[in-house]
Amino acid sequence: GTHLATACDDGFVRVWDISKTKMPTISFQHDFPARCVAFSPKGDKIATGTRNGAVTIWNAEDDRNRIVTTGHSGVVFAIAFAPDGKTVASAGSDKVVRIWNTDDGESPLELKPNDGPVYTIAFHPDGKQLASSGWDGHLRFWDLMNGGLLASFNANCQDVWSIAYS
Repeated sequence: GTHLATACDDGFVRVWDISKTKMPTISFQHDFPARCVAFSPKGDKIATGTRNGAVTIWNAEDDRNRIVTTGHSGVVFAIAFAPDGKTVASAGSDKVVRIWNTDDGESPLELKPNDGPVYTIAFHPDGKQLASSGWDGHLRFWDLMNGGLLASFNANCQDVWSIAYS
């Protein structure tokens, strides 16, 4: 990848073409601080989460054709695209993980996993499952076909900040 995106406290999401320049090539602006950012697998879309709970799905080339959602009631701490790029997952301080359709911004699934804020999410490589964790130190594994909880166990720590599949 030759592009890198940054989510900043000033509300800007900046996209950098790191192969050509040390200046951002495009910027997207939120009204609130941006807390997380992710590129779609193809690199054609960017998803962002903000302090006020908004999730925005942008065209990676410009700020037109964006979808803004308002499903979270607090800070969005984590955002991730599914491997197929058709859905985005977001997690936040409201103890909720939401799954969003990237075409229309609808949220067909709401997963209420934690006893506290959800800090991290990761799609399984097959795109059919999602892992989540956060303040309560439990790892949870979700079936994205029906929103069912497949498994949950203690990660033996509090405040799990990041998880990743191999």
